[in-house]
Amino acid sequence: MPHYRQRYNVLVGVLSRGAEQGHPLGTQPRRVGHIFLIVPRHHGAVGQQYRRAHMESRIGGIGVVCRSHGLFHQPTLVVGQLVHVFIFIILYDTCFFLHISFYCCFGTRLPLFLYLCNLKMETLDFGKYCVLGLSPMDDITDLPFRQLCKEFGADLLITEFIASEALNREAEKSYRKMRFTPDQHPIGIQIFGADEDELLRCLDIVEAQEPDFVDINWGCPVRKVAGKGAGSGILKDITKMLRITEALVKRSRLPVTVKTRLGYDDGDKPIVELAERLQDVGIAALSIHGRTKTQMYQGSADWTLIGEVKNNPRMHIPIFGNGDITTPAQAIEARHRYGVDGILIGRGAIGNPWIFEQTQRLLRGEEERPVTVAERVEVCRRHLLAAVEFKGEHTAMFEMRKHYGGYFKGFRDFKQFRIPMVNTTTLDQILPILDRVAEHYTNE
Repeated sequence: MPHYRQRYNVLVGVLSRGAEQGHPLGTQPRRVGHIFLIVPRHHGAVGQQYRRAHMESRIGGIGVVCRSHGLFHQPTLVVGQLVHVFIFIILYDTCFFLHISFYCCFGTRLPLFLYLCNLKMETLDFGKYCVLGLSPMDDITDLPFRQLCKEFGADLLITEFIASEALNREAEKSYRKMRFTPDQHPIGIQIFGADEDELLRCLDIVEAQEPDFVDINWGCPVRKVAGKGAGSGILKDITKMLRITEALVKRSRLPVTVKTRLGYDDGDKPIVELAERLQDVGIAALSIHGRTKTQMYQGSADWTLIGEVKNNPRMHIPIFGNGDITTPAQAIEARHRYGVDGILIGRGAIGNPWIFEQTQRLLRGEEERPVTVAERVEVCRRHLLAAVEFKGEHTAMFEMRKHYGGYFKGFRDFKQFRIPMVNTTTLDQILPILDRVAEHYTNE
Protein backbone atom coordinates (compact mmCIF):
# COMPACT_ATOMS: atom_id res chain seq x y z
CA MET A 1 0.00 0.00 0.00
CA PRO A 2 1.37 3.44 -0.86
CA HIS A 3 1.77 6.13 1.75
CA TYR A 4 -1.59 7.62 2.75
CA ARG A 5 -2.05 11.29 1.87
CA GLN A 6 -5.14 12.92 3.31
CA ARG A 7 -5.62 15.46 0.52
CA TYR A 8 -5.82 12.90 -2.26
CA ASN A 9 -7.03 9.98 -0.15
CA VAL A 10 -4.59 7.53 -1.66
CA LEU A 11 -5.92 4.03 -1.08
CA VAL A 12 -4.41 1.69 -3.61
CA GLY A 13 -1.51 2.01 -6.06
CA VAL A 14 -1.80 -0.27 -9.07
CA LEU A 15 -0.37 1.53 -12.10
CA SER A 16 3.32 1.94 -11.37
CA ARG A 17 5.01 -0.57 -13.66
CA GLY A 18 5.67 1.74 -16.59
CA ALA A 19 9.06 2.89 -15.33
CA GLU A 20 10.11 -0.76 -14.91
CA GLN A 21 9.30 -1.29 -18.58
CA GLY A 22 11.62 1.52 -19.60
CA HIS A 23 8.98 3.98 -20.79
CA PRO A 24 10.05 7.65 -20.64
CA LEU A 25 8.24 9.83 -18.15
CA GLY A 26 6.68 13.21 -18.80
CA THR A 27 8.50 16.17 -17.36
CA GLN A 28 5.53 17.46 -15.36
CA PRO A 29 2.67 15.78 -13.52
CA ARG A 30 -0.38 15.82 -15.78
CA ARG A 31 -3.93 15.72 -14.45
CA VAL A 32 -5.62 12.80 -16.08
CA GLY A 33 -8.93 13.29 -14.29
CA HIS A 34 -11.55 10.68 -13.54
CA ILE A 35 -11.22 7.23 -15.07
CA PHE A 36 -13.31 4.11 -14.68
CA LEU A 37 -11.72 0.73 -15.27
CA ILE A 38 -14.07 -2.16 -15.82
CA VAL A 39 -12.25 -5.36 -14.94
CA PRO A 40 -13.41 -9.00 -15.26
CA ARG A 41 -14.86 -10.37 -12.04
CA HIS A 42 -12.17 -13.02 -11.55
CA HIS A 43 -10.10 -10.28 -9.91
CA GLY A 44 -12.49 -10.71 -7.00
CA ALA A 45 -9.78 -10.70 -4.36
CA VAL A 46 -8.96 -7.09 -5.16
CA GLY A 47 -10.84 -4.56 -3.13
CA GLN A 48 -13.48 -6.68 -1.44
CA GLN A 49 -12.88 -4.59 1.66
CA TYR A 50 -14.14 -1.47 -0.15
CA ARG A 51 -17.34 -2.95 -1.52
CA ARG A 52 -19.74 -2.12 1.28
CA ALA A 53 -18.38 1.37 1.94
CA HIS A 54 -18.70 2.62 -1.63
CA MET A 55 -21.71 0.76 -3.02
CA GLU A 56 -23.83 3.91 -2.99
CA SER A 57 -21.21 6.10 -4.69
CA ARG A 58 -22.25 8.25 -7.62
CA ILE A 59 -19.31 9.23 -9.71
CA GLY A 60 -19.19 11.01 -13.07
CA GLY A 61 -16.22 10.99 -15.38
CA ILE A 62 -14.51 9.19 -18.22
CA GLY A 63 -15.48 5.58 -18.76
CA VAL A 64 -12.65 3.25 -19.66
CA VAL A 65 -13.29 -0.34 -20.60
CA CYS A 66 -10.77 -3.14 -20.43
CA ARG A 67 -12.00 -6.37 -21.99
CA SER A 68 -8.86 -8.45 -21.54
CA HIS A 69 -8.24 -10.89 -18.71
CA GLY A 70 -6.22 -8.48 -16.65
CA LEU A 71 -6.05 -4.87 -15.55
CA PHE A 72 -4.74 -3.75 -18.93
CA HIS A 73 -5.14 -4.95 -22.47
CA GLN A 74 -1.40 -4.32 -23.03
CA PRO A 75 0.19 -4.74 -19.61
CA THR A 76 3.60 -3.53 -20.76
CA LEU A 77 2.24 -0.13 -21.79
CA VAL A 78 1.41 1.17 -18.36
CA VAL A 79 1.47 4.63 -16.83
CA GLY A 80 5.06 5.57 -16.09
CA GLN A 81 4.75 6.89 -12.55
CA LEU A 82 1.66 7.19 -10.46
CA VAL A 83 1.78 10.11 -8.05
CA HIS A 84 -1.60 10.57 -6.37
CA VAL A 85 -4.31 7.95 -6.67
CA PHE A 86 -7.91 7.81 -5.47
CA ILE A 87 -9.68 4.53 -6.18
CA PHE A 88 -13.15 3.15 -5.54
CA ILE A 89 -13.57 -0.56 -6.12
CA ILE A 90 -17.15 -1.78 -6.36
CA LEU A 91 -17.98 -5.45 -6.78
CA TYR A 92 -20.87 -6.32 -9.08
CA ASP A 93 -22.03 -9.67 -10.41
CA THR A 94 -19.84 -9.68 -13.49
CA CYS A 95 -17.16 -7.05 -13.08
CA PHE A 96 -15.47 -4.49 -10.89
CA PHE A 97 -15.80 -0.74 -11.23
CA LEU A 98 -12.67 1.13 -10.23
CA HIS A 99 -12.87 4.89 -9.98
CA ILE A 100 -9.49 6.58 -10.16
CA SER A 101 -8.72 10.26 -9.84
CA PHE A 102 -5.05 10.98 -10.12
CA TYR A 103 -2.12 13.04 -11.22
CA CYS A 104 0.65 11.21 -13.01
CA CYS A 105 3.71 11.64 -15.15
CA PHE A 106 3.75 9.57 -18.28
CA GLY A 107 5.45 9.38 -21.62
CA THR A 108 3.17 6.92 -23.32
CA ARG A 109 -0.53 6.84 -23.98
CA LEU A 110 -2.79 5.04 -21.56
CA PRO A 111 -3.46 1.64 -23.19
CA LEU A 112 -7.13 1.80 -22.35
CA PHE A 113 -10.23 2.05 -24.47
CA LEU A 114 -12.27 5.12 -23.72
CA TYR A 115 -16.02 5.19 -23.62
CA LEU A 116 -15.82 8.80 -22.50
CA CYS A 117 -19.17 9.11 -20.82
CA ASN A 118 -20.83 10.24 -17.61
CA LEU A 119 -21.89 7.20 -15.65
CA LYS A 120 -24.12 6.54 -12.66
CA MET A 121 -22.30 3.76 -10.85
CA GLU A 122 -25.12 2.35 -8.78
CA THR A 123 -27.47 1.65 -11.72
CA LEU A 124 -25.08 0.99 -14.59
CA ASP A 125 -25.29 -2.16 -16.69
CA PHE A 126 -22.45 -1.31 -19.02
CA GLY A 127 -23.39 -3.97 -21.53
CA LYS A 128 -26.65 -2.11 -22.12
CA TYR A 129 -25.29 1.41 -21.94
CA CYS A 130 -25.05 3.37 -25.18
CA VAL A 131 -22.90 6.48 -25.39
CA LEU A 132 -24.60 9.35 -27.23
CA GLY A 133 -22.24 11.80 -28.85
CA LEU A 134 -22.50 14.93 -30.97
CA SER A 135 -20.89 14.33 -34.33
CA PRO A 136 -18.58 17.17 -35.43
CA MET A 137 -20.00 19.45 -38.14
CA ASP A 138 -18.24 22.51 -39.49
CA ASP A 139 -19.79 25.85 -38.47
CA ILE A 140 -22.47 23.98 -36.51
CA THR A 141 -20.97 22.18 -33.51
CA ASP A 142 -19.35 25.30 -32.09
CA LEU A 143 -19.00 26.02 -28.38
CA PRO A 144 -22.51 27.49 -27.85
CA PHE A 145 -24.27 24.61 -29.59
CA ARG A 146 -22.14 21.98 -27.85
CA GLN A 147 -23.13 23.59 -24.55
CA LEU A 148 -26.81 23.11 -25.33
CA CYS A 149 -26.30 19.51 -26.45
CA LYS A 150 -24.45 18.77 -23.23
CA GLU A 151 -27.26 20.35 -21.23
CA PHE A 152 -29.78 18.14 -22.98
CA GLY A 153 -27.99 14.86 -22.45
CA ALA A 154 -25.08 14.39 -24.87
CA ASP A 155 -22.47 12.15 -23.21
CA LEU A 156 -19.63 12.97 -25.58
CA LEU A 157 -18.70 16.11 -27.51
CA ILE A 158 -16.27 16.69 -30.37
CA THR A 159 -15.28 20.06 -31.77
CA GLU A 160 -15.71 21.14 -35.36
CA PHE A 161 -12.93 19.73 -37.49
CA ILE A 162 -9.83 21.92 -37.60
CA ALA A 163 -7.16 22.04 -40.31
CA SER A 164 -3.72 21.18 -38.99
CA GLU A 165 -2.09 23.75 -41.28
CA ALA A 166 -4.39 26.48 -39.96
CA LEU A 167 -3.48 25.64 -36.38
CA ASN A 168 0.21 25.71 -37.19
CA ARG A 169 -0.05 29.19 -38.70
CA GLU A 170 -2.12 30.30 -35.68
CA ALA A 171 -5.29 31.16 -37.57
CA GLU A 172 -7.69 32.89 -35.19
CA LYS A 173 -10.80 31.02 -36.35
CA SER A 174 -9.12 27.64 -35.89
CA TYR A 175 -8.03 28.50 -32.37
CA ARG A 176 -11.58 29.61 -31.57
CA LYS A 177 -12.91 26.24 -32.75
CA MET A 178 -10.79 24.49 -30.11
CA ARG A 179 -12.30 26.42 -27.22
CA PHE A 180 -14.56 24.62 -24.77
CA THR A 181 -15.80 25.11 -21.23
CA PRO A 182 -14.90 22.86 -18.27
CA ASP A 183 -18.39 21.37 -18.11
CA GLN A 184 -18.13 20.14 -21.71
CA HIS A 185 -15.85 17.27 -20.71
CA PRO A 186 -15.44 14.62 -21.93
CA ILE A 187 -14.58 16.32 -25.22
CA GLY A 188 -12.28 15.67 -28.14
CA ILE A 189 -10.65 18.07 -30.57
CA GLN A 190 -10.90 16.87 -34.16
CA ILE A 191 -8.10 17.63 -36.63
CA PHE A 192 -7.68 16.94 -40.32
CA GLY A 193 -4.98 17.20 -42.93
CA ALA A 194 -3.01 15.19 -45.46
CA ASP A 195 0.53 16.15 -44.45
CA GLU A 196 2.02 14.00 -41.71
CA ASP A 197 4.46 16.66 -40.51
CA GLU A 198 1.73 19.29 -40.24
CA LEU A 199 -0.51 16.93 -38.28
CA LEU A 200 2.31 16.01 -35.90
CA ARG A 201 3.24 19.66 -35.40
CA CYS A 202 -0.29 20.67 -34.42
CA LEU A 203 -0.53 18.01 -31.70
CA ASP A 204 1.25 20.20 -29.14
CA ILE A 205 -1.23 23.01 -29.84
CA VAL A 206 -4.19 20.67 -29.47
CA GLU A 207 -2.93 18.98 -26.31
CA ALA A 208 -2.27 22.37 -24.70
CA GLN A 209 -6.05 22.89 -24.67
CA GLU A 210 -6.37 19.79 -22.45
CA PRO A 211 -9.16 17.91 -24.23
CA ASP A 212 -9.83 14.31 -23.26
CA PHE A 213 -8.76 12.89 -26.60
CA VAL A 214 -7.67 13.81 -30.13
CA ASP A 215 -9.89 12.73 -33.02
CA ILE A 216 -8.57 12.35 -36.58
CA ASN A 217 -11.01 13.12 -39.36
CA TRP A 218 -10.54 10.54 -42.10
CA GLY A 219 -14.17 10.89 -43.15
CA CYS A 220 -15.01 14.33 -44.56
CA PRO A 221 -16.11 13.88 -48.20
CA VAL A 222 -16.25 17.50 -49.40
CA ARG A 223 -14.06 18.34 -52.36
CA LYS A 224 -11.96 21.05 -50.73
CA VAL A 225 -10.87 18.51 -48.09
CA ALA A 226 -10.97 15.09 -49.74
CA GLY A 227 -9.60 16.49 -53.01
CA LYS A 228 -6.34 17.27 -51.21
CA GLY A 229 -6.02 13.76 -49.82
CA ALA A 230 -7.38 14.65 -46.38
CA GLY A 231 -10.66 13.47 -44.86
CA SER A 232 -12.12 10.52 -46.74
CA GLY A 233 -9.82 11.29 -49.67
CA ILE A 234 -7.14 9.30 -47.87
CA LEU A 235 -9.22 6.13 -48.25
CA LYS A 236 -7.58 5.81 -51.67
CA ASP A 237 -4.25 5.37 -49.87
CA ILE A 238 -4.82 3.13 -46.85
CA THR A 239 -1.09 2.65 -46.30
CA LYS A 240 -0.61 6.39 -45.84
CA MET A 241 -3.67 6.59 -43.61
CA LEU A 242 -2.30 3.91 -41.29
CA ARG A 243 1.19 5.41 -41.26
CA ILE A 244 -0.04 8.86 -40.27
CA THR A 245 -2.45 7.46 -37.70
CA GLU A 246 0.26 5.37 -36.07
CA ALA A 247 2.62 8.34 -35.99
CA LEU A 248 -0.03 10.47 -34.25
CA VAL A 249 -0.81 7.71 -31.75
CA LYS A 250 2.86 7.36 -30.84
CA ARG A 251 3.40 11.12 -30.60
CA SER A 252 0.26 12.04 -28.67
CA ARG A 253 0.07 12.10 -24.89
CA LEU A 254 -3.70 11.74 -25.20
CA PRO A 255 -5.83 8.88 -26.54
CA VAL A 256 -6.26 9.14 -30.32
CA THR A 257 -9.53 8.21 -32.02
CA VAL A 258 -10.54 8.08 -35.69
CA LYS A 259 -13.69 8.96 -37.61
CA THR A 260 -13.96 7.55 -41.12
CA ARG A 261 -16.31 6.06 -43.72
CA LEU A 262 -17.04 2.62 -45.17
CA GLY A 263 -14.66 3.18 -48.05
CA TYR A 264 -14.00 5.35 -51.08
CA ASP A 265 -16.82 4.10 -53.32
CA ASP A 266 -19.28 1.23 -53.71
CA GLY A 267 -16.57 -0.99 -55.18
CA ASP A 268 -14.16 -0.30 -52.34
CA LYS A 269 -15.52 -0.75 -48.81
CA PRO A 270 -12.60 -2.09 -46.74
CA ILE A 271 -13.92 -0.89 -43.37
CA VAL A 272 -14.01 -4.30 -41.64
CA GLU A 273 -10.34 -5.01 -42.34
CA LEU A 274 -9.41 -1.34 -42.00
CA ALA A 275 -10.93 -1.20 -38.52
CA GLU A 276 -8.68 -4.07 -37.40
CA ARG A 277 -5.62 -2.36 -38.84
CA LEU A 278 -6.48 0.96 -37.19
CA GLN A 279 -6.92 -0.86 -33.90
CA ASP A 280 -3.54 -2.51 -34.41
CA VAL A 281 -1.77 0.84 -34.76
CA GLY A 282 -3.21 1.89 -31.42
CA ILE A 283 -6.33 4.03 -31.76
CA ALA A 284 -8.56 4.15 -28.69
CA ALA A 285 -11.96 4.18 -30.46
CA LEU A 286 -13.38 4.23 -33.99
CA SER A 287 -16.39 6.13 -35.36
CA ILE A 288 -17.80 5.02 -38.70
CA HIS A 289 -20.17 6.94 -40.96
CA GLY A 290 -22.27 4.49 -42.95
CA ARG A 291 -21.57 5.94 -46.40
CA THR A 292 -18.66 6.01 -48.84
CA LYS A 293 -16.71 9.08 -49.88
CA THR A 294 -18.40 9.27 -53.27
CA GLN A 295 -21.87 9.05 -51.72
CA MET A 296 -21.24 12.30 -49.88
CA TYR A 297 -24.52 12.60 -47.89
CA GLN A 298 -26.82 11.13 -50.53
CA GLY A 299 -28.67 7.83 -50.37
CA SER A 300 -29.03 5.96 -47.11
CA ALA A 301 -26.37 5.16 -44.55
CA ASP A 302 -25.50 1.45 -44.52
CA TRP A 303 -25.16 0.32 -40.92
CA THR A 304 -24.67 -3.33 -41.90
CA LEU A 305 -20.91 -2.96 -42.23
CA ILE A 306 -20.76 -0.92 -39.03
CA GLY A 307 -22.41 -3.88 -37.31
CA GLU A 308 -19.88 -6.27 -38.89
CA VAL A 309 -17.04 -4.19 -37.47
CA LYS A 310 -18.60 -4.14 -34.02
CA ASN A 311 -19.31 -7.88 -34.02
CA ASN A 312 -15.88 -8.83 -35.34
CA PRO A 313 -14.39 -10.95 -32.51
CA ARG A 314 -10.99 -9.36 -33.10
CA MET A 315 -12.28 -5.88 -32.30
CA HIS A 316 -12.04 -4.74 -28.69
CA ILE A 317 -12.05 -0.96 -28.96
CA PRO A 318 -15.35 0.97 -28.78
CA ILE A 319 -17.18 1.32 -32.10
CA PHE A 320 -19.43 4.34 -32.70
CA GLY A 321 -21.94 4.41 -35.53
CA ASN A 322 -23.01 7.52 -37.42
CA GLY A 323 -25.38 8.37 -40.24
CA ASP A 324 -29.12 9.01 -40.70
CA ILE A 325 -29.96 9.11 -37.00
CA THR A 326 -32.58 11.85 -36.95
CA THR A 327 -34.99 10.56 -34.29
CA PRO A 328 -34.60 8.91 -30.88
CA ALA A 329 -36.35 5.79 -32.20
CA GLN A 330 -33.75 5.41 -34.95
CA ALA A 331 -30.96 5.67 -32.39
CA ILE A 332 -32.55 2.94 -30.27
CA GLU A 333 -33.03 0.69 -33.30
CA ALA A 334 -29.40 1.15 -34.40
CA ARG A 335 -28.17 0.33 -30.91
CA HIS A 336 -30.28 -2.82 -30.65
CA ARG A 337 -29.74 -4.08 -34.18
CA TYR A 338 -26.01 -3.45 -34.55
CA GLY A 339 -24.79 -3.47 -30.95
CA VAL A 340 -22.56 -0.42 -31.29
CA ASP A 341 -20.98 1.02 -28.15
CA GLY A 342 -22.09 4.51 -29.03
CA ILE A 343 -23.92 6.62 -31.58
CA LEU A 344 -22.78 9.96 -32.95
CA ILE A 345 -25.70 12.15 -33.95
CA GLY A 346 -25.02 14.79 -36.57
CA ARG A 347 -27.64 16.42 -38.76
CA GLY A 348 -30.42 15.08 -36.54
CA ALA A 349 -29.16 17.36 -33.76
CA ILE A 350 -29.11 20.59 -35.80
CA GLY A 351 -31.58 22.91 -34.11
CA ASN A 352 -32.65 19.91 -32.04
CA PRO A 353 -30.46 19.42 -28.95
CA TRP A 354 -33.41 17.63 -27.34
CA ILE A 355 -32.66 14.53 -29.42
CA PHE A 356 -30.09 13.51 -26.81
CA GLU A 357 -32.46 13.89 -23.88
CA GLN A 358 -35.26 12.08 -25.68
CA THR A 359 -32.96 9.21 -26.70
CA GLN A 360 -31.63 8.91 -23.16
CA ARG A 361 -35.20 8.68 -21.91
CA LEU A 362 -36.02 5.86 -24.34
CA LEU A 363 -32.84 4.04 -23.35
CA ARG A 364 -34.05 4.16 -19.74
CA GLY A 365 -37.44 2.81 -20.75
CA GLU A 366 -39.21 6.13 -20.27
CA GLU A 367 -41.43 8.07 -22.65
CA GLU A 368 -40.20 11.08 -24.61
CA ARG A 369 -40.88 14.43 -22.97
CA PRO A 370 -43.01 16.89 -24.97
CA VAL A 371 -41.07 20.04 -25.87
CA THR A 372 -43.30 23.10 -25.73
CA VAL A 373 -43.32 26.01 -28.16
CA ALA A 374 -42.12 28.30 -25.38
CA GLU A 375 -39.14 26.06 -24.64
CA ARG A 376 -38.17 25.82 -28.31
CA VAL A 377 -38.24 29.57 -28.71
CA GLU A 378 -36.35 30.15 -25.48
CA VAL A 379 -33.58 27.66 -26.29
CA CYS A 380 -33.27 29.08 -29.81
CA ARG A 381 -32.98 32.57 -28.30
CA ARG A 382 -30.30 31.40 -25.85
CA HIS A 383 -28.40 29.73 -28.67
CA LEU A 384 -28.55 32.87 -30.78
CA LEU A 385 -27.39 35.18 -27.99
CA ALA A 386 -24.53 32.86 -27.04
CA ALA A 387 -23.45 32.58 -30.67
CA VAL A 388 -23.41 36.37 -31.06
CA GLU A 389 -21.30 36.70 -27.94
CA PHE A 390 -18.93 33.95 -29.07
CA LYS A 391 -18.51 34.77 -32.77
CA GLY A 392 -19.83 38.27 -33.23
CA GLU A 393 -23.18 39.34 -34.65
CA HIS A 394 -22.39 39.08 -38.36
CA THR A 395 -21.05 35.53 -38.29
CA ALA A 396 -23.59 34.29 -35.76
CA MET A 397 -26.58 35.62 -37.68
CA PHE A 398 -25.39 33.86 -40.81
CA GLU A 399 -24.54 30.51 -39.22
CA MET A 400 -27.69 30.35 -37.07
CA ARG A 401 -29.79 30.12 -40.24
CA LYS A 402 -28.85 26.42 -40.40
CA HIS A 403 -30.55 25.78 -37.07
CA TYR A 404 -33.94 27.48 -37.46
CA GLY A 405 -35.46 24.65 -39.49
CA GLY A 406 -34.64 22.20 -36.70
CA TYR A 407 -35.88 24.38 -33.87
CA PHE A 408 -39.27 24.89 -35.50
CA LYS A 409 -39.70 21.67 -37.47
CA GLY A 410 -43.33 20.63 -37.73
CA PHE A 411 -44.72 24.10 -37.05
CA ARG A 412 -47.67 24.59 -39.39
CA ASP A 413 -47.30 27.39 -41.95
CA PHE A 414 -43.93 28.36 -40.51
CA LYS A 415 -42.82 29.84 -43.86
CA GLN A 416 -44.27 33.23 -42.88
CA PHE A 417 -41.65 33.38 -40.11
CA ARG A 418 -38.81 31.39 -41.66
CA ILE A 419 -38.27 33.70 -44.63
CA PRO A 420 -37.80 36.87 -42.57
CA MET A 421 -35.69 34.96 -40.03
CA VAL A 422 -33.13 33.85 -42.61
CA ASN A 423 -33.07 37.28 -44.22
CA THR A 424 -32.36 39.26 -41.06
CA THR A 425 -28.81 40.44 -40.41
CA THR A 426 -29.00 41.90 -36.91
CA LEU A 427 -30.02 40.71 -33.48
CA ASP A 428 -32.47 43.60 -33.11
CA GLN A 429 -34.33 42.39 -36.18
CA ILE A 430 -34.67 38.73 -35.27
CA LEU A 431 -35.53 38.86 -31.56
CA PRO A 432 -38.99 40.39 -32.22
CA ILE A 433 -39.61 37.65 -34.81
CA LEU A 434 -38.93 34.99 -32.17
CA ASP A 435 -41.39 36.76 -29.88
CA ARG A 436 -44.05 36.64 -32.59
CA VAL A 437 -43.36 32.91 -33.18
CA ALA A 438 -43.90 32.21 -29.48
CA GLU A 439 -47.11 34.21 -29.38
CA HIS A 440 -48.54 32.83 -32.61
CA TYR A 441 -48.01 29.13 -31.94
CA THR A 442 -48.76 29.27 -28.22
CA ASN A 443 -52.19 30.75 -28.97
CA GLU A 444 -53.06 28.21 -31.68
